[in-house]
Order: sequence, then structure tokens, then C-alpha cells
Amino acid sequence: MPRPSRRALAHLATELERALAGAFIDKVHVPEPRTLLLRIAGRSPERLLIDLEIGHPRVILTARWPETPKTPDHTTLLLRGALEGARVAAVRADDDRRLVLALTRGGGRRELVVQVAGRYHNAAVIAGEGAEEARLIAAIPGVDADAPALRDGPDPEEALTGRAFFTALDRRTWAEHDARAEGRAFDAVARRIARERKRLARLVAAAEGDLQRAADAEADRARGELLKTALGQVARGASEVTVTDWSREGAPEVVVPLDPALDARANMERYFKRYRRMARATPGIEARLLEHMEALEALDALAAAVSALRVGEDADGQRTTRLAELAAALPPEREQAPPSSRSADAPALPYREFRAADGAVILVGRGARHNDALTFKVARGNDLWLHARDVPGAHVILRVARGVEPAHEAILDAALLAAHHSEARDEGVVDVMWTERKHVRKAKGAAPGLVSVAASRNLAVRPDAARLERLYQSTRTLDHPA
Repeated sequence: MPRPSRRALAHLATELERALAGAFIDKVHVPEPRTLLLRIAGRSPERLLIDLEIGHPRVILTARWPETPKTPDHTTLLLRGALEGARVAAVRADDDRRLVLALTRGGGRRELVVQVAGRYHNAAVIAGEGAEEARLIAAIPGVDADAPALRDGPDPEEALTGRAFFTALDRRTWAEHDARAEGRAFDAVARRIARERKRLARLVAAAEGDLQRAADAEADRARGELLKTALGQVARGASEVTVTDWSREGAPEVVVPLDPALDARANMERYFKRYRRMARATPGIEARLLEHMEALEALDALAAAVSALRVGEDADGQRTTRLAELAAALPPEREQAPPSSRSADAPALPYREFRAADGAVILVGRGARHNDALTFKVARGNDLWLHARDVPGAHVILRVARGVEPAHEAILDAALLAAHHSEARDEGVVDVMWTERKHVRKAKGAAPGLVSVAASRNLAVRPDAARLERLYQSTRTLDHPA
């Protein structure tokens, strides 16, 4: 399930207070960028795991956690300085938006605030006077006071307390986490298969074209034979000659094109040379075509096996292992091509430009600071502004001329790019908000890329590989015009 309901958050706070009140935090780790791990004195082998996966935040007592780095980074050191040695005084659900651990250390008070509602999930340590001492994710707010509250909904562990509650919560949330991770792994393999299928289809088409050109070379041999019988008829500088083809029924007259710069014999040799070259190449072309077609058949079989594995029962719990074994048959992923060449002195634009189906210009920000530049320096007030809802991602601008209504397909194109260039890109459905640029404001002192939005509307965007490929083809065309 996604974010907890109000009831589930309140229940979690109650159970954590019963379990942790009076205990000390004796070790802090940051195993992953969105994960905070606390070792609580007296709770071994369990840890308090704060996992802030986008759309799926969870706080659990668990004996399972990601591997911790051997060398702490700057964020870990800050959090250790703020939390280690602190005593848990109380735990509460705050304003249907946050889970708060009230802490004491050396006579001072502070709070570990875990934001589970709204766009930004984060964990921040707030001192007694309200100053922030540290936060887990530096790029987004530690506490989002304006986030919409959690919704009413079920509490799957409502009937449980104590050890039974934590065991059930641990089992359920890890199962959901693993299912999402498995889904992402299958999606990643499916994308690799799609890319490989497209590559092989191009190779097959190229080989078929070469084979057709090889077949056409038989006509070059016939023209050479005709010229051989009419060398004395060709005038110097002629661009063609008409020759009787005595080998065909009715002895038709055939026009043979010539290179005026060559004499008759040289033209004849040119035709024979082209024929011999293609004749020598034909066996290799046929072998190449067969190889590519067999590879396509093998890829289709692999895709069918992956699909069957995904929908089948996982009786022995080895589905992920078998997926990795199947994926190993795919060619290794190629490194990204270097960026298109530009003058060393030319500044990089803060956006990447795409073209919608109707030719409308779509601009996609390249990062947080570039998002700001795109939205507030490049975009015009009547342009459309789009962004994946409740997750970090690129600002997207759909250029709209004054007084012109944007095409629906252009809006869908821009929304797909907003979803694809966000941290929710692997979700099945991504909510994308959109509004006119004039309704987007930059709060004073806000981090780069953070904005407030009014009068926004919503689009539920599903993956569309064909549409995305068309959009990326448009930007390749812009980078390398014909």
C-alpha cells in the first residue's frame, strides 16, 4: 500500500512509543539516500528503519535492512551528531502528516520529524528552539507544513499490538517493498528487450535492403553484356545507348544508361565491376540477415519467458533469481552516447528541446537550478508548465502562442516527458500537474527547483514507449538536422 492512513500512522506512533520510550539511540546509519537506520539500545537484533521511498514511506522495527556503507558520508555524520546518545521520550503522530520522535540529550530537547504526507518525504532533526540541525535528503524540505494531510483509510494491523503488531507490519511492508522492486526489475528487463528488438529490427531491415540491392545487381550484369555486343555503337560522350537484346523473346530494344565521362568499354567494365562486388557480398548479406532474424526469434522467446515468469506463481521464491538469469542472455547495456558536440565556449542551455506531434516546442529542465532558469527566465506567462505531482522531477514547458489553445496531443506529449523525467518514471501511472506558467511562483529562500503552484489540473500518465520514442527522435533530429 502507499502512504499510511491517518489511523495507521496514529497506531504506529502508539506502538512505537510503547516499544521505544526510555530507550537510547546508540548508532545511526544512512544505508541508502532515502533510508535512515537507527540502532536502539536494548532492541537488538532489530533496528528502527525509516524508509522514505517516494509514495511508499514506512517506519518499522525490523531485523532486515540494506547494507550500510563502511565510510559515513557528510549527511550521516550530521545525523549521528544530532541523534546518537539521544533518549526517546515520546512518539506521536503530528497533524496527520508526520511521525515525531521526541528526544532528550544532555538536558536539551529535540525532535526527529519524519514527513510521510505530501510531495516530500524526509526526516529532519529539529532542535528545541525550532532550528533544523540535520536532514536526511538535503535537496527537499525537511518538514513540509503545507503538505495535504494523510487520508482516511484502513489500518491493516489495527487489531494487533506489541510484538504481533511489529511482526505483521514488518512482514507486510517488506513484502510490498519486494514486490515493487521486483516489478521495477521486470520493467527494466522489458525495456532492455524492447530496445534490443528495435535494434535487431533495424539490422534486419538494413540487411534486407542490402540483399535487394544485391538482387538488383543482376541488372548491372545484363547491361554489361548488352554493352559488350554494341561497343562500336557508342558515341563518345553519350549518356545512353539503345541496344537490341537478342537473348529475350521478341528481341526488344533496351536503353542502357552511360557515364558520359567514360568510353564504351569503361562503361561496360563499370557495370561488370558493380555486379561482381555485389555478387561477392551476397553470401555475407544472407548470413547476416539469417543471424539477425534468428536473434529476433530468440529475443521473442526470451520475452515470452520473462512474461510467463512475471505472471506465474513464485512457489520457491526464486523468481528474481530466474529473471536475472534470463536477463543475462541480453547484450550488455551500452554506455550512453556522449553529448552532442558544441562549441567549448557555448553555454549549456538549461533545458532540452523536444517537438510535440503537432510541432509545438517542449522544453525539459536539466536539473534543479536549471528548472528555475527554465521556469522563471525562459518560459512565458501563457506557456503551460508541467511537473510530476508529489515527486522530484524536471520542470516541463509547453510553448503556447498568445491566444492559441494548445493541442490535447501536445499536452499529452509534454505530460509524458514530465513523468519520464521524474523519480516516479517506473511507476505504472504517474500523476502530472499542469497549469499556465503565470500560476507558478518561487517562494523566497526556497531550494532550487521548489515552487508553489496555483490553479493546477491533473493528468494520469501511463507509460507509452512509442510516444516517448517519437519525442526522443524529435530531439535527435533537432541535434542533427538534415
